Amino acid sequence: MRVTSQMMHESRMQTVQNKASQLLEAQEKMASGKNFSKPSDAPAEMRKSRAVELTIAEESRYLALSDDAISSLNATQTALTQISSHLSDARETAIAGGNGMLLPEDRKVLATQLDHALESLAELANSRHAGQSLFAGTNTTEASFGFTRDSDNRITAANYQGNSETHKIPIGQSEAISATVPGDEAFSDGFAALVKLRDLLLNKDNLPENQQLAAISDMLTDLGKTSERVLSHLATVGSSLEHVESQASRHEDERLNLSQELSKYQDLDIPTAVTELNVRSNAYTASLYAVAQGSQKSLLDFMT
Repeated sequence: MRVTSQMMHESRMQTVQNKASQLLEAQEKMASGKNFSKPSDAPAEMRKSRAVELTIAEESRYLALSDDAISSLNATQTALTQISSHLSDARETAIAGGNGMLLPEDRKVLATQLDHALESLAELANSRHAGQSLFAGTNTTEASFGFTRDSDNRITAANYQGNSETHKIPIGQSEAISATVPGDEAFSDGFAALVKLRDLLLNKDNLPENQQLAAISDMLTDLGKTSERVLSHLATVGSSLEHVESQASRHEDERLNLSQELSKYQDLDIPTAVTELNVRSNAYTASLYAVAQGSQKSLLDFMT
């Protein structure tokens, strides 16, 4: 086949275009800092990268859910700790009220203190966190308790409005944690005990003093049982909190490790990329020089 000068020129121009495309690709890589921008650039690395990205997204989701669980458990722990304190104070009130040396007026003062404790307990029982009731089971949109009051606006009964289920938050692929405690299970009988103790201190049934004092003393057992139940739930919440914090730390570590692995697939090796960019730039310059040299006319050009 006869090779003409036109064919040689076209070949050189094609070479220039190829080198220009290769140089542009290297420049785009440097600008993006990534090994590839589309699947066709590196199919195998793209598949591995996508798999790691999905796993990172899953770890991030469980980390966020774990943080939600930690926040909810902390709120529950704080409320239960304060409830336990009020119940402990009520036992001290019962002990003081059982003292035969007290006058009826003294016991009325103690009864007033219990009214304040009941109001505080009612507020804690209806605690909300992130807009949801802590002690209503899974019925988190409603107040945990409703209260019946007498003509003096004193609490006479507490009515549980939640359910006995627990609000669970997934913190792993096959694990969910109970982030709240149903109020009926934890301390609802505490309201009845405090109301009864207050009424005994006021001696609403007009009992003889010896019977009144005996009844007040008997309340120590009921209050003790309620306190023990609250403390038991506190221990469970504390254990759950410790476990979720451990899981959250694990999710965070795993996400960091996966991010580093993803970087190996996606992020550009800058020293290597700079070398490649220089090589391609030189090749492009050389191709331009070849075209320029080939464009100079000679006697041979007129003979072909």
